Amino acid sequence: MLEEFLEANAELFKDDYIVVKLDYSQGMKRVATVARALGWEGARGVPWMAILDADGKELITSDGPNGNIGYPIAPPEIQHFVTMIETTSQKAPPANISAIARALAKNAARYRGK
Repeated sequence: MLEEFLEANAELFKDDYIVVKLDYSQGMKRVATVARALGWEGARGVPWMAILDADGKELITSDGPNGNIGYPIAPPEIQHFVTMIETTSQKAPPANISAIARALAKNAARYRGK
């Protein structure tokens, strides 16, 4: 779900972010090493995200006040995702951040309805 969301809304993220997906299920070598270096622990669940600066320094992760937000569906999870973008974006206009929040809320309503 997260991968699909990021792809569908790539235009909103393109000025600030390069999305790199690490996937255990795809047999990528050294995923565990990289994930641990970023601070991920399997108990936190998936998907798990970290936003890094240009030097690879962690700026924020998907670990919100109640743990990993995964793909954000609940309002506090959506708020943490938006906070991740608000605190790390350097180029995106506020309208893009608002559009991200609306898109997450729309998708969340669809998934909660299942």
